[in-house]
Amino acid sequence: METAGSRRQRSTIDAQRADIPDLAEPSAAHDPGPAATERRLRRVVAEMMGTSEGEIAASISLVDHLAVDSLDLLELALQIEETFDVSLPERLLAAVRTYGDLAALVVDRVQYPVTVAPEPALVRARITPASTELRHATARVLVLTPYAVQLLAEDARRFGRGTRIELTVPASGRETVLAHLHAAFANLAASGIEVDVDRDERWHV
Repeated sequence: METAGSRRQRSTIDAQRADIPDLAEPSAAHDPGPAATERRLRRVVAEMMGTSEGEIAASISLVDHLAVDSLDLLELALQIEETFDVSLPERLLAAVRTYGDLAALVVDRVQYPVTVAPEPALVRARITPASTELRHATARVLVLTPYAVQLLAEDARRFGRGTRIELTVPASGRETVLAHLHAAFANLAASGIEVDVDRDERWHV
């Protein structure tokens, strides 16, 4: 039988427990990694666009496949910012074409908020496989962060030896950015992958 004293003791313990965060459940603003962030983003996009998560793939065009217009993209960006507690500047959203672009951008902002803000460096990457049996060259625009470097390197290695990866920065890209790209992808040469780094004088952001 529970006495008044034991009830008071239990109430005190419950109150103390209520002040302790549940470390087993990460908060909405702190995902454990890129994969978890992408899964949550997929749910957000599916709900906003009225489609199923299974229909969303990295290569799908937001405009052509999901019929996203400029207003839709703005509303989606606002929802993403609220969900992940990140900032998605308009100049970065302007470079987004596919869901893969959007996912890479959001993961970058979640994982490396200090690295990409307030003046994020953009890089346009074009990966061309050596084998003609594989799909044609893939291209994407990413914010230059450690995750972006990892993502591009993994894509290039997946295509194998003879693959060519072209990395281009906007006309305003600093020499330090070019030097960083050279250094970040230097080890791909050992895998038989050719890396070309350049500045596009026609690309202004």
